[in-house]
Amino acid sequence: LIVANVGEEDLETPSRGLKEIQGWGVEHGVPVIPVCAKFELEASELDSSDRDEILRSVGIEKSAIGDIISTCYDLLDLITFYTPVGRELKAWTLKRGSTLLDAAGLIHTDIQKGFIKAQVVSLEDFIRYSGMAGAKEAGVVLVEGKEFVVRHKDVVVIHFNK
Repeated sequence: LIVANVGEEDLETPSRGLKEIQGWGVEHGVPVIPVCAKFELEASELDSSDRDEILRSVGIEKSAIGDIISTCYDLLDLITFYTPVGRELKAWTLKRGSTLLDAAGLIHTDIQKGFIKAQVVSLEDFIRYSGMAGAKEAGVVLVEGKEFVVRHKDVVVIHFNK
């Protein structure tokens, strides 16, 4: 991964130097993310609505930080899954291809040892149906065993013996 610190002008119209770096990246299969660190720092000090407005005013859809994080996740072959904790979701990082049993062990070894089953729903459906209860009512919650491969952005409720 190449994170290229560029001037604000490069964000709208890439310079010859940035184009060369991007070309090299394409040629060698290396992602290149242009970032104006000065601008990102200034934007990070604002509240989210002001930040989004300022980013859009200079033709930037979103902060580059998210792109850097998601690219790193892809390069490291990682996914994020969530567990409901009260009215919030806790995010966990897991290697792509990992099973529900692996996810259970990440949370706590006792949960892994006593694993019975898990309820699984996509984050998108979890939000669409306002939580696990609504998703169950809509029939989009899966009940899976320990060998089920956890997908990126799954919401998981693990049932286990204590």
